Amino acid sequence: MDKNIYNPEKLQTAYYSCEHGTGMADKIKDAILQADLHNDIRHMFLFRAELCEEAAWYLDRSDTVKVFKELLDIADSHPGTEFGGFIYHRIHWKEFLLWTYETFLDVVKSFYNIPLEECKGYINDFSKRWTAYGYDEREPYRMNLELCFETGNMEEAAGLWEKYIKMPLVFNDINKGGHLSRDTKTYAYLPTEIKYYLANNQLQKAGKILDRIQVMHTTAGIGHIYSVMSRAMRIFLEYYIINGNYEKAAEISGRLEHSNRDEKEFIFHASFMCSYVYTKTGRGMRIYRNHWEEWENEKNPQYRYYIFKNTACFFKALKKAKGTDTIKIRTGNTFPFYNEDKIYNIEMLYNYYYKKAEKIARKFDQRNGTGCYIERLEKSFANA
Repeated sequence: MDKNIYNPEKLQTAYYSCEHGTGMADKIKDAILQADLHNDIRHMFLFRAELCEEAAWYLDRSDTVKVFKELLDIADSHPGTEFGGFIYHRIHWKEFLLWTYETFLDVVKSFYNIPLEECKGYINDFSKRWTAYGYDEREPYRMNLELCFETGNMEEAAGLWEKYIKMPLVFNDINKGGHLSRDTKTYAYLPTEIKYYLANNQLQKAGKILDRIQVMHTTAGIGHIYSVMSRAMRIFLEYYIINGNYEKAAEISGRLEHSNRDEKEFIFHASFMCSYVYTKTGRGMRIYRNHWEEWENEKNPQYRYYIFKNTACFFKALKKAKGTDTIKIRTGNTFPFYNEDKIYNIEMLYNYYYKKAEKIARKFDQRNGTGCYIERLEKSFANA
C-alpha cells in the first residue's frame, strides 16, 4: 500500500505520539488539511475538535477561537451525520462538541478584542445546543455565571446565582458513563461556586467546597477530579495574592507547582513566583529568570494580564523584603533593561510590569463595561 495514501487513523496516531504543545498542534493541523483535501467530513470534525482542546490547554488559545467556529459550521452543515466516537477520550461526538464548546466559551472571554455581546451570543447558542442534545438548563446558567465573574458584573451574577443554586443535578447523558455525568455535572461546577463565595467574601463557605473536592480526590483518585481540584486551588491562589495573604498563596503554589501537570491553566509560574516572594525568595527569582522571556512573548491577553500583574507585585514585595533598591539578575541581552553589570532598579522593574498589566486591564474593562480588571490590579499591588 502506498505510504502516501490518506489514512486518518495513522494521522491521529501521529499526533497522539507527540508531546503536548506546538508539535502536537502542528500535526493536528496537518491532519485537518488532509481531511479537508479528501472531504472526509467525520475527520474534518474530529481533528478540529482535538485542535481546539490542544490549543486551549497547552498554547495561547488563539487557534481555538478560529477552529471552533469551523467545527460548528461542519456540524450544522451536515445534520444527521454520525461523527462517531472519540477514541482518545472515549466519548460520543455530541458530548465532545459540548465539552469543547465549554472550552471555547472560556477562551473567548480571554481575548478583549472579542466583544462582550459576541461572548453572550455564544453562550446563548451553547444553551440551545445543550438543551437540544437532551441536557438540563443548569450548565448554561453556570456558563453565564462564569461570564459575570470574568467581567465583574456581580449584580447580574447575584440574580443568576439565586436560580442556579436551586437547580438540581440531572443525569440524562447522551453517553452513559461519559465525561459530562462524572465531570461537568458532578464536579466541574464546584470551582464556579468557589468563585461566587470568594467574590462575596465568604471564605469559609468556599473553603468547605475545596475540602470537599480534596476528599473526592483522595477517595476516588480520578484524574478529572484532580483537574477540578487544581482549578479550585488556582482560584484560591489568585484570591490570596489579591488580598495579600502570601503565606497561604505560597502553600497552594507549593502543591500546584509539583503536581506534574503541564497544562497552562494549572502551571501558572508568575503566580507561583509572586506567592514565594517572602518565604522562598530564591525560588521566586529562579522562576523569573527561567520564564521572563516566555512571558514577554505570550500572546493570550488574559494570561499576559495575570503574568504582568503578579510580576509587578513580586518586585514591589521583593523591594520590601530585601530592603534594597537594586537586584542582580543574570539575563541575556534580550532583557528589556539589559546592562553589562546586570544590576537593575527594582522600582523600575515593578513599574514596567505594572504599566503593561494596566494597559491590558483597561482594554478588558472597556470591553466588559466594568472596572474589575483595574480594581484587581490596584488591590493586588496595594497588598504586595
